[in-house]
Amino acid sequence: MFKQFAIFASLLILIAGCIKEVPNPKFSKTSEKEVRMFIDSIVNELAPIEKEWNNTQYNAWEGGLDADYQKAAELETLYRLKLSDKEKFEKLKLYKSMKIKDPTLKREVEVLYLMFLENQLDKDIIEELVKRSNAIEKKFNTFRAKIDDKEVSMNDIKDILRTSTDRELRKKAYLAQKSIGREIGKEIVELMKIRNYAANKVGFKDYYEYRLAIQELDKDYVLNLFDKLVNLTEEPFKVVKKEIDDMIASNLKIKPEELMPWDYYDPFFQEAPEFKELSVDKYFQKLDLIKVATDFYKGLNMDPTDIIERSSLYEKPKKNPHAFEMSVDRMNDIRILCNLKNNYDWMSTLIHELGHALYDKYTDKNLPWLLRSPASSFSTEGIAQLFERAVGKDGFLKKYVGLSDEERAKFRYLFDKQLRYRQLIFLRWSAVMVNFEAQAYANPEQDLSKLWWDLVEKYQHLKRIPDRNEPDYAAKIHIATVPVYYHNYILGELFGSQLLFAIAAKHIKHEGRLIDVPLSEVNKIDFIDMPDVGEFLIDRVFFLGARLNWKELVKYSTGEELSPEFFAKQFF
Repeated sequence: MFKQFAIFASLLILIAGCIKEVPNPKFSKTSEKEVRMFIDSIVNELAPIEKEWNNTQYNAWEGGLDADYQKAAELETLYRLKLSDKEKFEKLKLYKSMKIKDPTLKREVEVLYLMFLENQLDKDIIEELVKRSNAIEKKFNTFRAKIDDKEVSMNDIKDILRTSTDRELRKKAYLAQKSIGREIGKEIVELMKIRNYAANKVGFKDYYEYRLAIQELDKDYVLNLFDKLVNLTEEPFKVVKKEIDDMIASNLKIKPEELMPWDYYDPFFQEAPEFKELSVDKYFQKLDLIKVATDFYKGLNMDPTDIIERSSLYEKPKKNPHAFEMSVDRMNDIRILCNLKNNYDWMSTLIHELGHALYDKYTDKNLPWLLRSPASSFSTEGIAQLFERAVGKDGFLKKYVGLSDEERAKFRYLFDKQLRYRQLIFLRWSAVMVNFEAQAYANPEQDLSKLWWDLVEKYQHLKRIPDRNEPDYAAKIHIATVPVYYHNYILGELFGSQLLFAIAAKHIKHEGRLIDVPLSEVNKIDFIDMPDVGEFLIDRVFFLGARLNWKELVKYSTGEELSPEFFAKQFF
């Protein structure tokens, strides 16, 4: 469900103001023309390398060839070494302290400064980070789990956990997915230590704090926000968890207290199980998912046709088993990667990934190269998740799935209920990821397997597997390849809900506090044949790229600062 960028998240979300510098008197002799020439000279070096790197990385993820992984690692190293130049970094610090009048130029300086800040490391450290990270990524992407000595795909494992009532088979599938952890667990711990060392070298306590700073986020802000959300959802989650446990136990013909982690709907309990009365996969089996997604977005005056034509959409050997989107050149070469099957989940995922891609497509291409990306990872996650929510809505089921009035009447309540369950379950799972990474980077020498299961018990209320001491945390791809990212999914959900209230407010010409927009009006925004909604999102979000930082973008697009109250009103 994640968007895996080809370049580090910092290149997509570089935001101003993380590090304050003491003004340097030398800037009085420096003109903005000189700053422009300096930035252009660096971009002229970086842009072609990044384009080739992204293209090679995509090929590696699609085909799994050793040569592509090796070449991608070499290009990444070259790219990062360009950004490690200490003399240029000193110039950037000088320019950052200037009072630059041109807001676009000022923003470019801020973005480039943070790109350089990330790479103020010795050549051997950069090479080691790239080598280790790419080696783990290759293992992860080409790994195929086995059940009874037979190779199975991630789709196979998910199918078993979604549908099988054979508990022994479910257990085998669950443990097969976790078996990648044994392959890469020690490597991830070593990589964490090297990442911490790199963060220390540029003045941060640990890598977690550092990665948040690059996103203009403070560790206390993120952890406090998650604490609030966990407290807000504790009682609703207990109710939902009991209901789910009773439903699963009944289906498996066991007592709820006998349930184990492999009895849930997916390997991490990050998704809600499908209600018996809501067996909708059969309705998606005969759909042309590509046509449905294309028509859905054309109804918003957005056209994904060119993106789909460039993209790898179906399973094949050694292909990355997940889904992601990539802007290869920060212009028009935008692609997604999926492993489509005709079911509800992959319909939702396709809509999600194309949401990311269309954000990139409709970013102002006249912006400078450094600003042709989303304002933050969570702004693009928010957009993708907002569109994804539409798949279970009444309008989508009527127009694209072809459900009758009677069928939709039956499913409407259940879909709304399941969406609420999904939000609750995913938020609690995200709390595991966020707190695990924060605590693991704070002390990677601790027993990380114990930490992982302590957090799973605390936030997800799942039963710990007795006598298990395996690096199950390493089976989640984000820990290795997209570190310190998971908070963006939840911040994105908050942003998505807030945008929805802003769109509804515009529709009904609401004046006053945004939170006072009636929920009934918010729920009418289903994205089906609503070109004005598409235009709003393009004008108020996509087109701006990274011209604004995330705080400014949220305020500009919704009129208010980011707040969890809209998300809470919508779902809890």
